[in-house]
Amino acid sequence: QTGEVVNIHRSKIVIESREAPFYIMQWIMLGSSPCLCFYDRGANLNLIDGELAEKEELQIVTSRPSVLTVAGGREVGTEYGTYRTVLGPTENGEYMEITCQGITRVTGGFSKYPLEDINKEMLSSGLMGKDILLPEYIGGDRVGLLIGLKSVQTDPVLMFCLPSGLGVYKSPFLDIFGSRVAYGGPHQVF
Repeated sequence: QTGEVVNIHRSKIVIESREAPFYIMQWIMLGSSPCLCFYDRGANLNLIDGELAEKEELQIVTSRPSVLTVAGGREVGTEYGTYRTVLGPTENGEYMEITCQGITRVTGGFSKYPLEDINKEMLSSGLMGKDILLPEYIGGDRVGLLIGLKSVQTDPVLMFCLPSGLGVYKSPFLDIFGSRVAYGGPHQVF
């Protein structure tokens, strides 16, 4: 609040994890296609793999390609237009409309991480019921759908942090495993 330097007892400091972090992602179904979805709080628009949008016959808003400015000010041209789709249902039965700029490649590939160890840690924490469905893995492909801050209602909500420092998030969408749980942050698995 004031910016003044104060002496703090070591027991009051939450130590930053030394493990590598992972983005908040989820495997969802987009029509008939499994799709790695990346929730990007640093993006101000939504991106979709253009081939995926065409395969799933998403509604075309405009077929005109555009130029995107990415972090650092670099410009990237797209070869696809803009698409609209609806994701859901959420827990309260709503469906979220999102408009996405089609692009040849949303991201590079991500390694596949089995989530067995993380799921065991989460269940042993006692912070959620033992009968909850959990994702089996994350990554293993390129991102097909990037959801940015343009759609804040689609942003997963932090429920709690595990002792390892990993965040346990609740997504508005069910993943391909039937779970709304998404993980993000540091963990030795990553």
